[in-house]
Amino acid sequence: MIGEILNEYKLINEKIINNIKSDLDTDNLFKEKEELIFELINSEKYKIEDVKSNFFKLALDVSDEEVKKCIKDSMISVKKSLYDLKNRKNANNSYNKNINLNRFFSTKV
Repeated sequence: MIGEILNEYKLINEKIINNIKSDLDTDNLFKEKEELIFELINSEKYKIEDVKSNFFKLALDVSDEEVKKCIKDSMISVKKSLYDLKNRKNANNSYNKNINLNRFFSTKV
C-alpha cells in the first residue's frame, strides 16, 4: 500500500517536471502531491519509519531534487527575462529623453 502511494508520488513528480519544462500549470499536481504526503503522514495505518525506508528505496529523494532543480532553473529563466526587459525599458527611456532634449535645443527662439 505504501509502495503504491509512493509510486503515484513519483509519477506526479515526473508530471511536474514535464509541465515545468513545457511551461504548463503545475498547481493541481502540487496539490495532489500534498494530499499524498498528508495521507502518508497523518494516517495511522502507516509507520513513519516504513514510509521513510520506502521513500529512499524508491529513490524519491532524487526525484524531489530534480523537481527542485527544474523549479530553480525556471525561476532563473524568469528573472533573466525580467532583467532583460528592465534593461530594454531603461535604454528606450534614455533614447526618448535624448530625442526630446535635442528638440528643445534645436527650436528657434
